[in-house]
Amino acid sequence: MGSILDSPEVRAAVLPLSVELYHAATELRWIDEKVELLEGFPVRKPGKAPEHEYFVTLLLRLQEKVIPAGYFVT
Repeated sequence: MGSILDSPEVRAAVLPLSVELYHAATELRWIDEKVELLEGFPVRKPGKAPEHEYFVTLLLRLQEKVIPAGYFVT
């Protein structure tokens, strides 16, 4: 199943956003923080699967064991 933006007619009718306008709109809360800008178009971010959350937590705990005190992983 393709995206609606794959249609040339739809894509021609939609105005892409600049990065500056996207940031301004998010600061003004016109665009939800769960929306990201992809190739000039605002797209709702998908939710994270429980498996993703589990592995991120696991990796952070493993890194904490090997990284010396005073250093941070971001």
